[in-house]
Amino acid sequence: MYKNILTHLNELDNSSMDIEASALVSVDGLVIATTMPLDMDVENIGAICAGAFSLGHRTSEQCAIGMLEQVFIKSAKNHIVITHAGTEAILAVIIKPYTNLEQLFSSLSQSVEKIAILI
Repeated sequence: MYKNILTHLNELDNSSMDIEASALVSVDGLVIATTMPLDMDVENIGAICAGAFSLGHRTSEQCAIGMLEQVFIKSAKNHIVITHAGTEAILAVIIKPYTNLEQLFSSLSQSVEKIAILI
């Protein structure tokens, strides 16, 4: 299973030059698979992404704006998009700031469908 998930993450990363790295994380913050560089603290990033997604989920519930689809974190250097990947996992993708978001969201949607089948 891990090898198949990692293959899908690599395919996602290769689908756009704007994708820097990706990680599949359980909703509890445990990193399942990642393409992030070795110098990144992936365990910490996984926990933080899960926390951010959980906070976004609670915010959307409290504000009665419907089911959370994605969390988008915008910074000066790169951005992070966090989305559902099945019921028990989230997909976090680090992207360049000038990324074509429409194309990215399409790639994410396809990857999430493939990953959700595996987990």
